[in-house]
Amino acid sequence: MGTRQLGPIGPKPNVPFIKLANNKVAPIFKGPKKIWWNSGWKTFLPFSALSVFVIGGSYYYPDGYLSLAAPYCAGITPDGCRLRWQMVGFEDGGEDWQCVQFCPRVGALPPPQAVAFTEAPPAPRGNCEVVIYAEPTFGGNGVPTGEEQPRLSQSGWQNQIASIQVRFGTWDFFTGEEFTGESMRLQPGPYPTLGPDWTKRIGSFMCSQPGG
Repeated sequence: MGTRQLGPIGPKPNVPFIKLANNKVAPIFKGPKKIWWNSGWKTFLPFSALSVFVIGGSYYYPDGYLSLAAPYCAGITPDGCRLRWQMVGFEDGGEDWQCVQFCPRVGALPPPQAVAFTEAPPAPRGNCEVVIYAEPTFGGNGVPTGEEQPRLSQSGWQNQIASIQVRFGTWDFFTGEEFTGESMRLQPGPYPTLGPDWTKRIGSFMCSQPGG
């Protein structure tokens, strides 16, 4: 595999994206959102099942899940929506962190229940580092990085990752580029094999939450 280096950002795929106030963009999912979590598929509750927030007399409704890391999931979008990094339940129990967008609805009747909006706790301070390998059991030359990698095709790593060492932080891996497609979440540890769902099927990845 040589000593490939991780490359720059290229054009974005043709999927819905949200423009953010900090000049970033992120794909948004308005249908079911699932992740590979603790060695199995988990589906988040529909975003419509989440709480409605009230801010200054206006009601903000959950509007979608974003593929966005914790440090960027905050504040107000150019469209006037609010971003919040929060725990979200899975349909079959359990929960994990997810970036949720909440937007006002013009002319909508007040919901039966709403809660006061509170800013999510600040993202934990820490480090992000992962090492990717082209062969199972850490074979080949490992390439370390602490940065998000939105387009692995730019470096020749698209659909080439077969094992992973997560050193610091929680990392999300995606089958599509620009953090689209199916996603897998890995916490610190060695992953000598990824199984048929993920071996050489990764197109992008990000550190969703620093740690360690």
